Amino acid sequence: MRKKGIVIRPVKITDSKKPRKKVKSTSYKPKPFLIVIYWILALLTLLMIYLKLKHFFTTHW
Repeated sequence: MRKKGIVIRPVKITDSKKPRKKVKSTSYKPKPFLIVIYWILALLTLLMIYLKLKHFFTTHW
């Protein structure tokens, strides 16, 4: 007696003599100019935080 939810799939037979195909890596590799842009953005945000803190401490304390 078979259950309705279970489906038996045929097994794929592979020939072991054939070389396997190379699979392209799906990892994200950003381009060099994007890395430069990200570094500039990071430095600008750090500079903004520094200036905000400097302004806060000079005016309020």
